[in-house]
Amino acid sequence: MVGAILAVVSYLDDLYELSPKVRLITQSSVAVGGIVALGGLGSLDFGLFSIENQLFTNIIAFVAVIWFINLYNFLGVIEMVKNYQRHIENMHIKDLLKADGRMTRLCCFLWV
Repeated sequence: MVGAILAVVSYLDDLYELSPKVRLITQSSVAVGGIVALGGLGSLDFGLFSIENQLFTNIIAFVAVIWFINLYNFLGVIEMVKNYQRHIENMHIKDLLKADGRMTRLCCFLWV
């Protein structure tokens, strides 16, 4: 359920460019809501040592959730750029030569 809230705010951000404060408050609320819904993080075992303090493990979980939300958003932008570059690379040279001079210069500039 908390993921739906994040999805709606992300969609509104795409439409209206919400402020970073609104996005951070939403992401924080979703992270806390998700951690609470899962019952918190009891302990973290790193092999050589483990963290048993539930306050610290929940802080680590909170930071990790915020980190992955923003990482996913960043990778979405990278995917968009990659698709744009693929589109430019798939254009044929003869199509570039047929285009007017401005378009040819723009495509060659973006291709490099």
